[in-house]
Amino acid sequence: MEDGLRKSCCQYGRLKTSQKIVAICQPNFLPWLGYLEMGHRSDVYVMLDDVQFPRREWVNRNRIPDSSDRGWMWLSIPTKKSSQQVKINQVEISYDTPWQSRIIKSIDHVYRQSPWFQHYRDELTEILESHWTYLVELNLTLIKWIYKKLGMSDNLILSSDLNVGFERDDKLAEICARLDATTYLANNGSKGYIDPSKFHSRNVSFVFQNYTHPTYDVANREFTPYLSIIDLIFHEGPNTLNTVLKGRNPDWESHVNYGT
Repeated sequence: MEDGLRKSCCQYGRLKTSQKIVAICQPNFLPWLGYLEMGHRSDVYVMLDDVQFPRREWVNRNRIPDSSDRGWMWLSIPTKKSSQQVKINQVEISYDTPWQSRIIKSIDHVYRQSPWFQHYRDELTEILESHWTYLVELNLTLIKWIYKKLGMSDNLILSSDLNVGFERDDKLAEICARLDATTYLANNGSKGYIDPSKFHSRNVSFVFQNYTHPTYDVANREFTPYLSIIDLIFHEGPNTLNTVLKGRNPDWESHVNYGT
């Protein structure tokens, strides 16, 4: 482990090494800061690619800043027409429109004056300009690139490789059991439907991420939270991971639910 990553682990807290933390998220496009914090805190980060493709969410789009009243714009990947039941790992990218040049021009326009833009721009552009058949291929390549730039160890696996049935939180709990997890790190967006008892019955403790979005210097514009991680990368470069981890509660272990 690199010195910077070791320092981050000690400063912001991890469960003891005898524990195995598993997090599960869909493979999103250029995800936000909290997505990477969850990956850093977990021992295994499962990319949930064998579930129904969620339309108008985060798997094929994310946000960067602009000068509009709302303060942000979408970067979107068009997909080929498919059934409503199509799984994420079956979604194909459409090339009927020049989305690659459109996204790259938008990124260039927004970030060309950012302090670390030139350092990362060519690598990111090379990924975006490549021809990808499936959306999950592009997203995983981008996530792994972000991991590398942040100095994070690759702990990513695909849920489709585990061949776990079930649906919703039953599927999540069974994935944790299959991986011998001791703790499930849950996305706060799942609070509306997830049942911790399904994890406890498999001897898996449970905790919500509860991430607090940090602020950082964005020079001459107003700060906008919940953007793609590239906003932070282009502004803070090698310090990106430290800023990401500022959103983690250092006392989060005290909130782990071990059941009765």
